[in-house]
Amino acid sequence: MEEVLALYEQPFSRRELFVCFDERPVQLLDSKRDALPMYPGTVTRRDFEYVRCGTANLFCAVEPRTGSHFVKATRCRKAADFAEAVRDLAYRYPKAWKIHLVLDNLNIHMRFSLTRRFGWKKGLRLWSRFCVHYTPVHGS
Repeated sequence: MEEVLALYEQPFSRRELFVCFDERPVQLLDSKRDALPMYPGTVTRRDFEYVRCGTANLFCAVEPRTGSHFVKATRCRKAADFAEAVRDLAYRYPKAWKIHLVLDNLNIHMRFSLTRRFGWKKGLRLWSRFCVHYTPVHGS
């Protein structure tokens, strides 16, 4: 945990970024009935009964020093989806020499996900742009 806290104390640099990355499952919901339209003297009326339309996954990256964030929606949370989200994150910061990436200890948060998705050479080149810092098991 001290390693992650030390990252927060480093001075801001556009060449060495600090990004926190995690994922979140979400439910996809739809209204069961259409809203009754508004007319003079009344507000729109909605029924709060909903229909579940499945689930999705959101990969979220936050750069705490600038307040900027990046979200990528995928159908599920698999290693290939993680690899594509990390690739998109790397493309978002093309001028950065090193991106310090803070991750939890999920089994897909590793170099193998990138090399399996993009091939050995491209996966290693992409992973080398990141300096990965894992949070402790009960620290995230």
